Amino acid sequence: MIRKRAEEFHSLILGFLFVLFDALIQGTMLRLLRLFGLDRDNLRPRHLEIYLVSTTSLIILMIFLSKILSFVGWFLLFLGVVRILQIIALNAMSLLFGLRLLSAQVPDRERTRWHFVAILFSLVDVLLIYAFSYYFLNTRYEVLNLRSDSFFDHFYYSMLTLMTVGYGDIVPVTALGKFLAMSEVFVGVFLFVFLVNAAMGRFQRHAE
Repeated sequence: MIRKRAEEFHSLILGFLFVLFDALIQGTMLRLLRLFGLDRDNLRPRHLEIYLVSTTSLIILMIFLSKILSFVGWFLLFLGVVRILQIIALNAMSLLFGLRLLSAQVPDRERTRWHFVAILFSLVDVLLIYAFSYYFLNTRYEVLNLRSDSFFDHFYYSMLTLMTVGYGDIVPVTALGKFLAMSEVFVGVFLFVFLVNAAMGRFQRHAE
């Protein structure tokens, strides 16, 4: 499969990325949608919006439950990694390979609107996932110099890290904390690039 895609894109790296990202999207999203009788030929914006709202709501619910059940927190860490990889895969496939999840019958204007909604929910999910990761791991392993059990304080740090502001009042103090911060900065820059790409794409279509 990788060799076939490499020949198609004239690049081994692009072929590998296509196979990897496509597997992530198929395994974490499209198979789930097919359980509800939805495939690529009949997907509408409302279907994917329901998926996004459900995903974000599940993350919030699990954050609350983790305060009571510790194993829920560990499970949310795993799901958070999957969700972030899914976000990266969806945006990369859209930019590099022209992925279109919606039905061909959906007008371009609705596709553009959906793209912005998807990126907005992606930003919210990334903020929540990283805020919870800091909160959950810091209360156990003290990965930050923050001595607080307030989720809001960790959300604040997640927001500043994602936006690459870094006031310096909260900093990572362990290798795990530094890895989390670096990965969040990478994801934040990644999403910003795709947000700009979506805006430029809309502007170009409007100009035409």
